[in-house]
Amino acid sequence: MPDRNRQYTSSSHTSNLAPRRTRAPASAGGPSLPVGPASGDDDGLPRDFSNLSFRQQAALAIVAQAPTRAEAARLLGVGKSTLRRWFTNPSFRRQVDLVRYESAAGVSQELQKLLPLCISVFADAMHSPDPALRLRAARYALSLVVRQSDTDKLVEDLQDLQHLSRSVKGSKA
Repeated sequence: MPDRNRQYTSSSHTSNLAPRRTRAPASAGGPSLPVGPASGDDDGLPRDFSNLSFRQQAALAIVAQAPTRAEAARLLGVGKSTLRRWFTNPSFRRQVDLVRYESAAGVSQELQKLLPLCISVFADAMHSPDPALRLRAARYALSLVVRQSDTDKLVEDLQDLQHLSRSVKGSKA
């Protein structure tokens, strides 16, 4: 039986049917955002929409970006209970997590592009004739060094735990 939630378009010169890319509802006069599957989305990341309805596929971007599930439900025009039910589907949760990961990775890449400018501004502050500005910049630099040291220690501890875990698993085998 065909899925009634799936919308298809067909072309007169081809017999292939493809899901149509839809737009999320605009919120209070804001722009509508393209969501759902688009042809050519091939970034090498796992995409398994087989267990998702078209509505769930179209909702992924909104659900992943909304600050709360209640806000996502409001933006999508579905009930909170519907969204809760969708989250009981492991495939839906996995795809929402994937969209969130992709979004965070994109933001991280944009921040990496700004890093040289940030370092330049920071260096200018460190050489400022204003002693108060130089002191604030020095304090901030020291706090970054401490945070980086703490992060390095956590990474080292995690690697030690992973090695220990592999050793314990290997000795049980």
